[in-house]
Amino acid sequence: MEHPLDVQLLPGAAGAAVTLTMPDDVAGGDNPMETYRARILVVDDDPAIRGLIEDYLSIQGFDVDTVGSGMEALALLEGDHPDAILLDMRMPEMDGIETLKRIVARTPRIGVLMVSGNDDVVLAKEAIALGAFDYILKPIDFGYLDRALEKMTRVDAPAVPVGGAAIGTPSDSVPVSSYELALEVCRVTRAMSPQARRSVGLGIERIALRLVRQGPGADHRRVWRYLNEMRALLRFAKDIGDITDDAHRRAESSLVRVRRALGAS
Repeated sequence: MEHPLDVQLLPGAAGAAVTLTMPDDVAGGDNPMETYRARILVVDDDPAIRGLIEDYLSIQGFDVDTVGSGMEALALLEGDHPDAILLDMRMPEMDGIETLKRIVARTPRIGVLMVSGNDDVVLAKEAIALGAFDYILKPIDFGYLDRALEKMTRVDAPAVPVGGAAIGTPSDSVPVSSYELALEVCRVTRAMSPQARRSVGLGIERIALRLVRQGPGADHRRVWRYLNEMRALLRFAKDIGDITDDAHRRAESSLVRVRRALGAS
């Protein structure tokens, strides 16, 4: 008997955590629950500001990485993809605008919230035109920060940052079908170890098959829900080492293009 895979937001500020409930017949009948905590990257050259934001976001239930420069942020993004980025506007060597341009060019689906001084409002608005989700002024309004991160990290958030002009590579701009996504995802899961495939991979494959069965006239809300479930499980599989970063990037790229095709239809 097939049991539905349940992906739910846990109660709490900013929707920081998502509960993953594995199907009973995949997880050995015990129906264990795994919690996925949204990951935020904080980029600021001021250690005091970094520490303050890190402490606050950790209390809110996020996993937090911090770096002190744009170059460090870009280096981290080579091997990992946070759910959202807080990016300081004024930094030495590479400022926030240049860092934003490079982030958007590489990973347009990650939401970037610019952190700006009161005299940087014009630059902050330029950043939105370049692809930033929004901007927040110093001293930081933590109430607004909560609301912004809730929108940026919720499981049904758009793949492309709101209000921006995301820059994608040609391959990422070509829509793919649910069938093509299912093929790519199954290639990834069939390469897992037997234990990993039993614990996580079969759940991902079931979602892929549900997508294939939907057909062209499917309810878009249902398809979006399946895509979000798949995205959360793929990220979880990458984080625990069941799939490689390269395999995750391939699957994520196909998934994002299916989301883009739905949004354009």
